[in-house]
Amino acid sequence: PKRSAPPAQSPSKSTAAKAGPTEPNAAGRTSRSSACDVIEIEGLDEESPSDTTTHGALLRTMRRLIIGCGYLGERVAHEWLSGGDEVYVLTRSKERAARFAESGFKPLVGDVLEVNSLQGFPQVETILYAVGFDRTSQHSKRMVYVEGLRNVLNAVRGRTQRFVYVSSTSVYGQDNAEEVDEFSTVSPSEENGRICRDAEALVWEHFRQATEEARSGDAIVLRLAGIYGPGRLLARDQQLLRGE
Repeated sequence: PKRSAPPAQSPSKSTAAKAGPTEPNAAGRTSRSSACDVIEIEGLDEESPSDTTTHGALLRTMRRLIIGCGYLGERVAHEWLSGGDEVYVLTRSKERAARFAESGFKPLVGDVLEVNSLQGFPQVETILYAVGFDRTSQHSKRMVYVEGLRNVLNAVRGRTQRFVYVSSTSVYGQDNAEEVDEFSTVSPSEENGRICRDAEALVWEHFRQATEEARSGDAIVLRLAGIYGPGRLLARDQQLLRGE
């Protein structure tokens, strides 16, 4: 649970929450589009993950895909790779793709806002969608978070068993110090929160359709209050260090 902060205070930190199925209505049906241009990729076939035997034990290699391999996504990628999984990562940069390949990942080059670049996604067990907002971009946050997500959902249709979407606690509008959890009312008071709410709605609608069409797959939404750690502190880190 998370306590919402009074209006005069900064929001308190919370852990990620798994959102329930009774989320906001979707922002409309989406159309099918093509699926990211690939460089330095091997084995993009439709076969199931491989089974290997080690010391008599049967180990199953899981295929994972991370879309948005930044501060959070790259750390998840390393965790999955160290666990023996086959990890694909989507990046807009060929230079970053080369670095990811050196780390043992399978890089895909594409942009969530360029539908034609979203071709060649492999069949995977899990997709982590952790696309952040590039403030140097010429596109609005709504365009990146909502329309970019829509493009990806169309491209990965039927290609994953689980879709994990990284959202934000900004979808909550409570500010009277009450407890807030995944069952609390979603009523964002600011545009950033409304954008995240609308993006979540796309995810829920996509996987409701998957259920209706008897396709496999489910979704999890993680509402994070803040992401910080080694090399990345809160936006107010200097004020906090000064005790302000």
